[in-house]
Amino acid sequence: MAGTLQISAGAVRRTVVYRSAERAILLAVCPDDGPMSEDTRSIHILLAEDDDNDVRITRRAIKKGGLSATISVARDGQEALDMLFRRAPHQDAETPDLVLLDINLPKINGVEVLRTLKQDEVLQAVPVLMLTTSARQEDVTTAYALGANTYICKPIRFARFVEVIRSVSTYWSRVARVPRLL
Repeated sequence: MAGTLQISAGAVRRTVVYRSAERAILLAVCPDDGPMSEDTRSIHILLAEDDDNDVRITRRAIKKGGLSATISVARDGQEALDMLFRRAPHQDAETPDLVLLDINLPKINGVEVLRTLKQDEVLQAVPVLMLTTSARQEDVTTAYALGANTYICKPIRFARFVEVIRSVSTYWSRVARVPRLL
């Protein structure tokens, strides 16, 4: 049974969206007048990317960008969905704080992964960043229409890619509040 529960303690509010008692999501809501936290906690990223070179470069860019992150890699769209929905053989997969999703994935493309993820009442809160080589306006429009939080075309130069990852890292780890799945 799914539901939503609002919890307030002074200026701190929490919204709990749940499917069952075993799986709940806490959405951190900053107090109305409180400052942004300089929280630099480690986040868990699901990188859905089939190209080994792009996986290696993305890992290096995240490290050089200064983001404290654990990265799980899905090599195709089916594996990404299996990890997200904890289907065999990924029953013990950690739910990510952030998804980096390529469009051109084998088995199930990134657009279909995004569509499926955003239709789930719990997982729809997980931020999805499209990180892809496609600069087609149709892909950009479709991704945003389906609920992508950001659309980034992978820069060709590694130094620029590190810059982009650093900016994204700072935003998603220090500025934005992301859902914490339990």
